[in-house]
Amino acid sequence: AVFTARAVRASATMALVALVAATPLPAQATRANASTEPSVRGAIAHLATKHGAWLAIGGSRGGADLFCAVCTQDPTYAWSLEATAGVRLAPSLLLGVETVGWFDVFGSADRTMRSVTAVLRSYAFGRQRPYLTGGAGIARYRVREDNAGFHTQSPALTAGVGMDWRVGSATLSPHVSAVMSVGGKLQSERTDAAIDPSARAALVRTGLSLAWFR
Repeated sequence: AVFTARAVRASATMALVALVAATPLPAQATRANASTEPSVRGAIAHLATKHGAWLAIGGSRGGADLFCAVCTQDPTYAWSLEATAGVRLAPSLLLGVETVGWFDVFGSADRTMRSVTAVLRSYAFGRQRPYLTGGAGIARYRVREDNAGFHTQSPALTAGVGMDWRVGSATLSPHVSAVMSVGGKLQSERTDAAIDPSARAALVRTGLSLAWFR
């Protein structure tokens, strides 16, 4: 009996849905939909023109250094890889997330520096011209030699300047950028002991990236 009651209710519901779907819309509602359609299209076109996405990948050569109470090394130079993805907030203002990896792994010690930052790119003179970048995020510096390893991780700031050159459907962007951590604890990876409570790391690089804008 319960199954039969449920089946009846289900059949009634389906019939009601079919009746509503088959009922023609009032003329007034049809006219309202027709009148609002152009404004919706205009709003979508406006958003498509104003906003967009962008992606950039590239490489660079730069020097990184670690500043701490017991650090005596000079800056070391190596290659790095970088990638940025984001959206366009305005015709001359972009927002993105940038990740950089710097690797010095061919010497007596392995040194790496990585950063992930939220960046703003501003075109002061319009699109595809000189631009400035700035942002904040987090950076990690690590050095390992023989059986000893140390690392520091802390908030970081980034800044840079570059130029866009249009090449077909892509854009070449030579640039100079810097990442500086604001200070974090330098720790031993073996004992986890703090060596310096306010160590800082910095990376300055010159590179070339390939970007796509939509």
